[in-house]
Amino acid sequence: MYLATLFPKANNKSLPFYFLFFTNITYLFFILYVAYYNRLALDDYYFKALLVKYGFWESIYQNYINWQGRVGMQLIMNIILSLQAKIHALFLYHLALVFIFIYSIFTILKYLLSRLCQKSNFYLFTLSLLIFNIFLLTVYDFRAFYWLSASLVYFNAIAFALLGISALLSPS
Repeated sequence: MYLATLFPKANNKSLPFYFLFFTNITYLFFILYVAYYNRLALDDYYFKALLVKYGFWESIYQNYINWQGRVGMQLIMNIILSLQAKIHALFLYHLALVFIFIYSIFTILKYLLSRLCQKSNFYLFTLSLLIFNIFLLTVYDFRAFYWLSASLVYFNAIAFALLGISALLSPS
């Protein structure tokens, strides 16, 4: 019964949205499928070596002094690299990143479009997926989404900025 309220009744006007929903969900599953088989790359090995050599907190200090001043990014990276040996932390990171992106876009669209028209959550979710997929397809280097250190610096910053905007726009 809940699914019937989630998806609007199909008619000629909603069929393109169902097609759009299907293609976007398929692409999202592809993104997550690739994320499942992700591995460390490039600078990630440097950060892992820092973590092994100096430990959790000292590696953040060493990175701040010698490499870059992004303490929050290094903290998240150290957590992911520490958990990588025990669980599949790269996949969980990308899953959380995709969720934050889509949730933030959905919340922003819900606020902005509620003043113009009454659209169901299905339409807003489909548009959120489309915007997220367009964003991923139009970045300079798609592989950077799976590269942990680049993803934390660029995609994570954008995702949390969108989350902050959606929190500011939400009425509660």
